[in-house]
Amino acid sequence: MQRSTFLAGATASLTAAGFGRAGADDGLAAAAIRAYIFAYPLVLVAATERHQLASTARNQFRHDRQLATPANRFIVRPNVDTLYSSAFLDLSAGPVGLTIPDTRGHFFVCEVMDAWTNVIADPGTRTTGTAPQRLVFVGPGQRVAVPAGSTRVDAPSNACWIFNRIALHAGTDATAVHALQDGFTLAPLLGGAPLPGVDHAANDPARLGAVVAAMTAQAFFDLTARRLAGNPPARIDDAGLRDLGRLGIVPGRPVSLAALPPAASAALAAAPPAALRQISALDLHALPLTTTGWLKPDPRIGRFGAADLLRAKVAEYGIAANLPADALYYATLGMGSLRLRFAPGALPPAAGFWSLTMYDVEGYLVPNPLARYALRSGDPFVADADGGLTLEIGAAPPADTARGANWLPAPAGAYTPLLRLYWPQAPALDGRWIPPALLA
Repeated sequence: MQRSTFLAGATASLTAAGFGRAGADDGLAAAAIRAYIFAYPLVLVAATERHQLASTARNQFRHDRQLATPANRFIVRPNVDTLYSSAFLDLSAGPVGLTIPDTRGHFFVCEVMDAWTNVIADPGTRTTGTAPQRLVFVGPGQRVAVPAGSTRVDAPSNACWIFNRIALHAGTDATAVHALQDGFTLAPLLGGAPLPGVDHAANDPARLGAVVAAMTAQAFFDLTARRLAGNPPARIDDAGLRDLGRLGIVPGRPVSLAALPPAASAALAAAPPAALRQISALDLHALPLTTTGWLKPDPRIGRFGAADLLRAKVAEYGIAANLPADALYYATLGMGSLRLRFAPGALPPAAGFWSLTMYDVEGYLVPNPLARYALRSGDPFVADADGGLTLEIGAAPPADTARGANWLPAPAGAYTPLLRLYWPQAPALDGRWIPPALLA
């Protein structure tokens, strides 16, 4: 018996036993809020897939040919270091093979997530190198042999999301990177030619977090139930299924709040705003910070286990976050003119590269006269007299015009800089290195 069938039956049994009846449990309101938080990443990924499938098919790449700009709202906190390629897999009809070309030394990380944003594979420069390779993704319960020379990945859900990143830095030939993007192809293992990739519109104004937040409880939980069919959570994270079962929601069965017992219906109807407040409340003021005021990276990111609120927060704050070993993210709050100084020998320890990107408080890039949205290792910085490096952050350029290359434009009000370390080294991963404090 496939696990999705078992889960549907088990949840139906819980409902039949009385856990979904009015008065059976006076904690239905809390259960509904927990269920919403549990399902939030599942629904956000589904909404992202729906949006992308308006211009592509399943098992087909959509390529960003330009770096993100302020007009792009497809995801929050997009980097401006890499070109993205995105594809949504459907493994229900059989395994799908991913072919990766020789990237000729270009840094890349090809993140593959299940339907819940858990990373199930991350081929890339750090893990598998830049030589040609092939992976085969096999859906839950499928018993097939994969071709020799391919790496088998047993996916826990039929719906998976590939989010590939290839570095594109100043001076790099964009045409060459476009050719590399085209070399990433998908094809059904059991027959069928790969679908050619399509280009993503340069400016995408969609704000998918807002789309999900605007869903009615009926729409949200109906999509949850439908998405759960074939996309079960990890075994360690079954508590959310029990909450849903108590409320009368069964994987694969359409949801009608009006047909549920009144107490369950009322709890579900009231859950979205309360749950969204809990997710939003887990912000830079509530999460652990370094001693220098930066958000401390959580080692569970990408493989969340049963940390439902963390998974939901990461999806809201920056969906498709890499595993810490592939990229570390340090965020902080700022306002006005500030400086970030790295002492001599204390630059961010990254084997790939590092970057500092400017966002507004909602997580979007901010227009500025230079169209400069990030500073990164390899830029033509002006070093300090002692060999250190000071980055200048603010709405106005530094008074010393010779240090213009070190300037990261910022909004006049509050902002959220994000420091990324691609392929971070041990001192960052174990906490011996942290970003220095922002200074006035």
